[in-house]
Amino acid sequence: TAYGGSSQLTDLLHTKVPEFKKHTFDIQGLDSNMVERINGRLNDLAANPADLAPTTVLFIEVPTNPDMKVPDMKPLTKALQEYKAKTGKDVVLLIDNTFAPGSKVMQKLKDLAPDLTVLVFTSLSKSVSRGLTTGGAIVANHTPMQSHCSRQLARWPSCWTQL
Repeated sequence: TAYGGSSQLTDLLHTKVPEFKKHTFDIQGLDSNMVERINGRLNDLAANPADLAPTTVLFIEVPTNPDMKVPDMKPLTKALQEYKAKTGKDVVLLIDNTFAPGSKVMQKLKDLAPDLTVLVFTSLSKSVSRGLTTGGAIVANHTPMQSHCSRQLARWPSCWTQL
């Protein structure tokens, strides 16, 4: 799950860009296994690949708030690779690592799945959902798809003013 403000942002994007579809998964609770829940939801989506957009973005928070869960990246990357193989869709892993900016998560993911497109962002804020963001950064990895993602993100400022 992504930070509440990020979830609200995806709701706003859906109202402005109907092609944007939001699918959710629940990982709350100390007993729930984050990767199993994500994998289950990916399998649900993969059952109807014709209904999917060309690119699926998995948006997660590492560590999660408030449970402070960190997914096991090896089975997570395996689940994403299997999903891509089943659906034929591009996959982007978008990680909010505001609570752990020094985690080297991109390097870990590169070692596990060199072809997986990963974007990591950190916000420096008290409340993104209330419009009080004071700064932030998005970092893309080395994959060819990241240049497409980066170009699309560069277009977003005009989109943000319309939200």
